[in-house]
Amino acid sequence: MKYIQNLPKRTKQSWQALFPKANPIGLDLLAKMLTFNPNERLTVKECLEHKYFLELHCPDEEPVSDQ
Repeated sequence: MKYIQNLPKRTKQSWQALFPKANPIGLDLLAKMLTFNPNERLTVKECLEHKYFLELHCPDEEPVSDQ
């Protein structure tokens, strides 16, 4: 943790600015998956339920582990 605190401060770059031709819904998912704080990051279940996977998501075929 101390290592991270000692890194120089940087301003956040928007995913849209870095990847202007990318799908905005995909960039939203990417941002939520790569959130630094694990308590704020999406779970696997939440990722599968994201609107980016709307056409592919099938809860009956996606078992969730208890652990």
